Amino acid sequence: MKRGNHSARSADDTFQALLESVARFIFLAGAGCTVLSAGFLIFYYMKISGEPNTAAAAASNIALFGKILMPATVATAVGACYLFWSEEVLGVLLIIAAVIMGVGPKLLGGDGNAASLAALVPLQTPALVLGLFGFVAVAADMYHRITLRMTLGAKADTIKYGKGVKEERDIQNVFMGKCWQLPYCRKFVREKCPIFHAKVTCWKERVGCMCEEQVIKNAMEGKTVPRDMVAASQYIPRNNKLNAAQKAERCRQCSIYNEHQKHKYKLALPTVLIGMIAIYGTGRETFVKAAGLFLINTQGFMNKATLSSPGTENAITKGTMMPIFQEVLVVVVFLIIIAYLLKMLEYFIFTLKI
Repeated sequence: MKRGNHSARSADDTFQALLESVARFIFLAGAGCTVLSAGFLIFYYMKISGEPNTAAAAASNIALFGKILMPATVATAVGACYLFWSEEVLGVLLIIAAVIMGVGPKLLGGDGNAASLAALVPLQTPALVLGLFGFVAVAADMYHRITLRMTLGAKADTIKYGKGVKEERDIQNVFMGKCWQLPYCRKFVREKCPIFHAKVTCWKERVGCMCEEQVIKNAMEGKTVPRDMVAASQYIPRNNKLNAAQKAERCRQCSIYNEHQKHKYKLALPTVLIGMIAIYGTGRETFVKAAGLFLINTQGFMNKATLSSPGTENAITKGTMMPIFQEVLVVVVFLIIIAYLLKMLEYFIFTLKI
């Protein structure tokens, strides 16, 4: 039986290694063909003049590289997603590559004639495909991070609650509840806990059943606590041997407090998302105009840097794709901002534990 299990594992490992090798080959070959094809198309866009013979000579090459570019881009995206799916920057890099492929060439100037603009057409669909893979990767990463945090909370950072600690099922898990309304609060301790009878929280008092020995000792000895809130508060232990920073660190390692942090995350997450959606909705026109100015100013800078003729500075505004470029740029910026806001939210709630 053991030999059979070992053989099965070896077969699985071999298969996984084969898949990884195939994915690496697809990624490298696709990336090479993508860079080569896109490079030649951009070169034709920059160099083709309105002279008929030159345009006719380049047309067949444009068609050839256009046919190569699409499958090469798909191969690059698929290989990258398989090899680097767990990397947080995968989606952002794919989106950046898509923007560079779709918008970048126009920022370089070009002659602006019909023949040169024809070289940009094969770049548009692969750029959209690459961007789609990037959006999926960003969305999947955000979904995974959100569900992980909402399900595991601080456990996602491998915080250990201690051997034998388990959720108590005798009380409701109240959203944003007090410590004695959350999982891991043990019933036999709660009945003798002054925090519970005083109707306060252990993280506010910096003392509780998961960190303070005296609370557990009193519960084990069966010492009674007054049911009156004011009287019970007088029974809350005060540990003068620890300073405020040490007591705060005890809270950060507490399973009950970490459950409270998970509730905070569930509350803050939709607030951030709804807030960003509201900002986008109310300021969309302003953001789109700013994106347009950014693209035009960037193109002007590139024209000066590449010594292009002044007549090419408005080439980007001649195409009907300009509004789409502006909208995509705004959406990409907002997605990146949301991704980093979620990182900051996780850092403050699950790392700093505030």
